[in-house]
Amino acid sequence: MDKKRIVKAGYEAVASQYSETRARGSEDVKLLDDFTSRIPEGGLVLDAGCGGGVPIAQSLASSYQVVGVDLANQQIRRARSQVPFAEFLIGDIVHLPFRDGSFDGVCSYYAIIHVPREEHHDLVREIFRVLKRSGIALLCMGEDDNPADVAEYMGTPMFWSHFDAATNNQILLDTGFEVLSATSVVDFQDPRTYHRFFFARKP
Repeated sequence: MDKKRIVKAGYEAVASQYSETRARGSEDVKLLDDFTSRIPEGGLVLDAGCGGGVPIAQSLASSYQVVGVDLANQQIRRARSQVPFAEFLIGDIVHLPFRDGSFDGVCSYYAIIHVPREEHHDLVREIFRVLKRSGIALLCMGEDDNPADVAEYMGTPMFWSHFDAATNNQILLDTGFEVLSATSVVDFQDPRTYHRFFFARKP
C-alpha cells in the first residue's frame, strides 16, 4: 500500500479520537507563543498538515489569517467546523498550491514525520518557497533516525519516516533557512518519543 495512503486512511479513521488527545497547554503548543511573537498581527499563516484544526489553527485564527492543508478529508471537515474563520484545503504538503512568497509564517505539527523522508528536502523547499522574505517557519521534525516504519496507531495502521535532528538542521540550512533555534519536545501521547521543533527564518 502507498505510504501516503496509509497516513491518509489512518487519520481519516481516527479523526475524532485524535482531536480529543490534543491539549492547548502542552509543551508543543506553547511554542506558538514564540512563533506568533515573530509574525505581524493580521499576517497570513499556513498550518501545513493541520489535522482537525485544534488547537493550532484555532489558536492562530484569533490574530491571523490562517490557511490549513491536510491529506485527510475527515480532518478537513472537522477543521472547517471547529475553526470557521480559517480556510482549509485538502492537499499534500510536499506540493503546496500557493504562489511564491505568500505567507508571513508556516507552522507544521506532526505532519512532516509522516512523509517519506526521501521527500523531505522537497517539502522544506516548498515551505521556503511560499514564505515571504523574513518569514518564519515552526516545523516539527524527527529527533532520531527512522527510515520507514508502519505500526498500529490508535487501532489503525500508520506510517512514519524522518531523519535525525542534525540531518534535519542541515536540510534547513541547505535550503537557505537561517535556523533560529531547535527544541526537543516529548510526544504528547508517548513519553518515550521526542520530536525536534525548529524555528527557522527565510532571509
